[in-house]
Amino acid sequence: MTRNTYSILFIFIIYCTQSFSQSKAQFYEFKAEQNNGQIGDVVTITTLDENYNPVSVKGVQKVINIGSNNKTVTIGFSLINRTEIKKIIIHISNPIIDSLAYQIKINGKETNMGLHTQFSMNERDYKHQNFIIPFELDAGDTAEITLTVNSSTPIIVPIDITDEYHLLKNISLRDLISGIYFGIMLIMFLYNLFIYFAVRDISYIYYVNYIFGVAITQSILHGYANRFFWPNNEWLSLNMVPISGAVVGIFTIFFVKSFLQTKQNAPKLNILLNFIIIIDLIGLLLGILEYRATSYSVVDITAGLGSIIVLTIATKMYRKGSRAAGFFLLSWSVFLFSVIIFVLKNYGILPYNLFTVHSMQFGSAIEASLLSFALADKINTYRKEKDKAQVDALQVAQENEKIVRDQNIMLETKVTERTQELVLTNSNLEVALDDLKQTQSQLVEQEKMASLGQLTAGIAHEINNPINFVSSNVNPLKRDFNMLIELFSRIEVITQDDTDVQVKMNQISSLKKEFDYDYLIGEIFALLKGIEEGSTRTAEIVKGLRIFSRLD
Repeated sequence: MTRNTYSILFIFIIYCTQSFSQSKAQFYEFKAEQNNGQIGDVVTITTLDENYNPVSVKGVQKVINIGSNNKTVTIGFSLINRTEIKKIIIHISNPIIDSLAYQIKINGKETNMGLHTQFSMNERDYKHQNFIIPFELDAGDTAEITLTVNSSTPIIVPIDITDEYHLLKNISLRDLISGIYFGIMLIMFLYNLFIYFAVRDISYIYYVNYIFGVAITQSILHGYANRFFWPNNEWLSLNMVPISGAVVGIFTIFFVKSFLQTKQNAPKLNILLNFIIIIDLIGLLLGILEYRATSYSVVDITAGLGSIIVLTIATKMYRKGSRAAGFFLLSWSVFLFSVIIFVLKNYGILPYNLFTVHSMQFGSAIEASLLSFALADKINTYRKEKDKAQVDALQVAQENEKIVRDQNIMLETKVTERTQELVLTNSNLEVALDDLKQTQSQLVEQEKMASLGQLTAGIAHEINNPINFVSSNVNPLKRDFNMLIELFSRIEVITQDDTDVQVKMNQISSLKKEFDYDYLIGEIFALLKGIEEGSTRTAEIVKGLRIFSRLD
């Protein structure tokens, strides 16, 4: 369906070229002279023969290109009506002129004057974006017409003197062509936006922005934005031409950078593209600040430099065999060719007809279609590369699988061998472990015996000390008790004697001194205390042995 649409569009373009490229000089003659910066055209409306048919009269066309901008220019010409048509229409088909003041004198008398601006759509006799000035002129009368044009863009005044029938036919056909164009751009916009959501390729977002910017710019240049979007907004009407040019320039550079991958393929020229974006941003800021003439000049210069850089990058990549660059060169060349046709039409080198007037629309529509094909081809290329990568990955995976299988076999063999070695080693270790256990048991028994011997020796040593302490005190204690017994025996003998008590007491005192009674008694208690300490120490040792024997 899309191919059929493109085929119909192509046939329609050829038809328009053949139908409207025929010169109308055979119907009319022009006499022009220029004096003091004013262009005066003496235009004579005549018929081809005596069998005049009013329907066949198409009018007079003249394109006046002043070339400069941000100035006011006065255009004057005279008109002699040699037809039977009374209602004459002056059609100025440049909707981006800021303002157009007109004055009409018929037979030397002023009859009609007025002022049309871009944003005064509702005040016009014809609610159309182009400047349409109707007036009545009887057959044989002369009209002197003065047009004062003010524009912040280059002043190009395409004057078409015609009747109402052919005016309506002309603007209807132009609106039809523009409608087809905007329909194509809308289809491209929605189609590529849908593809973006399907494939998530950022190039499609840049491309959709580019299509949107180009379509909006064309709607502004052909006056449809003023007519439908902001018919009475003065600021937008006067400033959107340079602003839209800057925006579409920025969108274009971003799309080119993404589509041609300039950062990888042409890094030095990519820096220049970034510089172009900065200049476009400056132009955009100037347009917003209402420096229209300066902004328009900056955007024009930037567009020229950017086109040269982009063509250089695309040519360089195409020579390296890039298919994307080939598509881009083709589409970009078509668009530039349409721009050249449009400019040559403005300078009068090419005839002013529907094809040349709408050449930029034809070129941008074809460019958008070719770029859409280029993006589709890019996806196909990615798909082929992806398929090839998948095939290569599959081959690598199969090779890796074969390597893994071989390695598994080798590993299984080595594992078997190692298992056998481990089994043998384990058997040897079990034997060694049994021997070690037996040796350990023997060592434990020996250690137990040694420990028991050490414990016994220690106990004997510990018990021997208090026992020696006791035994060493026994003999002195026996001696002291013998002496004490002997003392008591001798005192008993003295007490049985009949002698005086005093004498007895003295004898007893002498005996105590002889036996050193006080020392003897103290020594006995000391010896008993030592025996007591030895027995207590021995009891403690025995008690400690009982507690030790209960430990786990």
